[in-house]
Amino acid sequence: MQDAPLGQSNRPTVTLRVPPAGCEPDRRARLDTIVRLCDVALWDLDVPMEPAPGAVWVVRRTVLEVQRWPVAAETLSVSTWASAAGRVWAERRIDLTGQCGAGVRLATLWASVDPISGRPTRLSGLPGVADPRRRVPIGLTHLEPPDGSTSHLWPIRRSDIDVLNHVNNSVIWTAWEDTECGAVASVGAGGRFETEYRSQLFHGPCELTRSPDGTQVWLGVPGERPAVSVRSV
Repeated sequence: MQDAPLGQSNRPTVTLRVPPAGCEPDRRARLDTIVRLCDVALWDLDVPMEPAPGAVWVVRRTVLEVQRWPVAAETLSVSTWASAAGRVWAERRIDLTGQCGAGVRLATLWASVDPISGRPTRLSGLPGVADPRRRVPIGLTHLEPPDGSTSHLWPIRRSDIDVLNHVNNSVIWTAWEDTECGAVASVGAGGRFETEYRSQLFHGPCELTRSPDGTQVWLGVPGERPAVSVRSV
């Protein structure tokens, strides 16, 4: 993952505290809590993120790297910058550092799409980025659940729906935490995780699928291709 740009000490930064309600009994902040804190930080910082005229930003992929887990009530410094951009996409980096030693890095790939057709829409101008020469793979690479995967119903709640009237992007991280994958995570170990979003989910029945080796989960409507997945990498 790209490091913070050298000499850019004036990156937008905000201070937040980890809510205990979003943590495990060992005080580890859950992945969905970390993602929601980043969302709050972007709004608090009023980060300019304008897609093409008439288009909307849609998250396609997030890579989350935990060097040390944040813990309950820890004060975090959250900084962000635009790390790369192309004709129809942009990548934003977010770093979280904590007073107790927490260290988390995220890279999120956003696509500019037409809200009616869902087709990519070309940006009218590229945002200022840390390294204009940097290019990011924008294709999705997560495979379908392999043979031997196990599934069970995982209903979407009304509280999972956000202001855009679809399932919030953080919910797949909640699903990951709801499996044995999250159960074995501990505050003493880090990790690297990647989620990919292929389509939207809405309120109603959903199915959570877990890979045989426990390193990946998928969430989608029963009988349809999974809409989103997260894996440990």
